[in-house]
Amino acid sequence: MVTLTFPDGARREFQNGISGLDIAKGISPSLAKRTVAMALDGEVMDLADPINRDAKIEFVSRDDPRAGTDPA
Repeated sequence: MVTLTFPDGARREFQNGISGLDIAKGISPSLAKRTVAMALDGEVMDLADPINRDAKIEFVSRDDPRAGTDPA
């Protein structure tokens, strides 16, 4: 299990290897649709990447400057 801390301070446990997309879908389908990446402890990562450690998680939307404008 991994423990993730959300921006509001809430902490939840998830199965080791869960993806950010699966977490976003579990919270809200609309959150999953508007999210393009996740930040774990401040490091922006792909939503499909497995999460294998305890971390602070934040979802990055299209309009977030960290999302970038270049898809490459």
